[in-house]
Amino acid sequence: GRLFLSARIIGFHANLFGHKTKFFFLWEDIEDIQVIPPSLASVGSPSLLIILRKGRGMDARHGAKALDEEGRLRFHFQSFVSFQAAN
Repeated sequence: GRLFLSARIIGFHANLFGHKTKFFFLWEDIEDIQVIPPSLASVGSPSLLIILRKGRGMDARHGAKALDEEGRLRFHFQSFVSFQAAN
């Protein structure tokens, strides 16, 4: 997939074996961004974890990895191109 960044919006689009995924959310909806170090589960590459504020970005819920106990959406992004950095 591809991650699109603008001054106001983060967007994502993927077409994996005919299954299309598309969503976006606002920068102001983001509560935290974390870099997750490489692990066996992440195939040895780092990933980004974006956590949205409670109740925000619900129209992008289908693209979220999880909804935590505080009601915040958690999105994981991983690059299979660069195994050294997650930006």
